[in-house]
Amino acid sequence: MLNKLIGLLCLLLGVLTVKDPKMWWDISENWRRYKGEKPTDKWLRMTKISGAVYVFVGLALIL
Repeated sequence: MLNKLIGLLCLLLGVLTVKDPKMWWDISENWRRYKGEKPTDKWLRMTKISGAVYVFVGLALIL
């Protein structure tokens, strides 16, 4: 039961990360940066890749 709950959480986190990596920039990095600074393309790409990994891990835990 706990695996399915953790899997669902990973799946949700992964989908949100892939869909809107800018949101994660605002949560995790923006407060450390100068005003007006934006995430780099590399940061956005790596965040989307890590979100896809979360999706696969979530699916594996659910199934």
